Amino acid sequence: MTMSQNRDDQLSMLRTDYRGRGYSIFHEFVSDAECAEILERVERHRDKMIAVDIDSIIARNKFFTINGEELEALIPQIPRLAADLCEVASELEGRPLALLDNKTVGLSLNLTPQGGTLSWHYDRNLVTAVVHLNAVTGGEFEIYPRYRVRLRNNHYGHRKVAQRLFDAAMRPEPVRRVLGRKTSVKPVVGEAVFMDSTCLHQVAPVTGTTSRGAIVFCFDEPGKVFSQDRTKNYYGYRDQPVKLYG
Repeated sequence: MTMSQNRDDQLSMLRTDYRGRGYSIFHEFVSDAECAEILERVERHRDKMIAVDIDSIIARNKFFTINGEELEALIPQIPRLAADLCEVASELEGRPLALLDNKTVGLSLNLTPQGGTLSWHYDRNLVTAVVHLNAVTGGEFEIYPRYRVRLRNNHYGHRKVAQRLFDAAMRPEPVRRVLGRKTSVKPVVGEAVFMDSTCLHQVAPVTGTTSRGAIVFCFDEPGKVFSQDRTKNYYGYRDQPVKLYG
């Protein structure tokens, strides 16, 4: 069997998983050596990363992040990885996609230390790819697949308010226990997890001493606008407090 046939077979399995459950896992997408190299660069840069520390009734997020053009400047592999992941994401969705034009929102690398977490949320873009850079204790990527009922044009006016209220009603643990089925994905070096925007997800608390490293790539239709004004609740804007509801 040729390399092209192997790729086609793998994409076919990924498409089946993705269309059936809203997420799929691409094994060995990035080599162990490349993941280690990326983590080494990031660890040397940790004191310059954005420290996210939110603990409220709405969200509990604790990690370090670097994003957008800053990340591209630090990690030269990022543009190549983004292009390769975009090709797969487009195959899974069955239409051309692109990395978000607002790279601050569309591209980030998170380091989650011991005790750190990223609480339950949905992504606003169509497809997200998360590349795990290392194996850690705790820090599972937890997903409620196809859990969200997504309204059309839910970024504007009364539909935005309705979507927010509906999402909030579905998020509490007793509701999730009845209506959803949680899947837990343990970080594996070099794996890429693709998921659509109906997947409620979080990063479970890291319990070991090794920080969890992951790169997040956000894709949507080419030209889709995710401006800073529309993403005020994003945690990665420098010198701007997070507005939890945007």
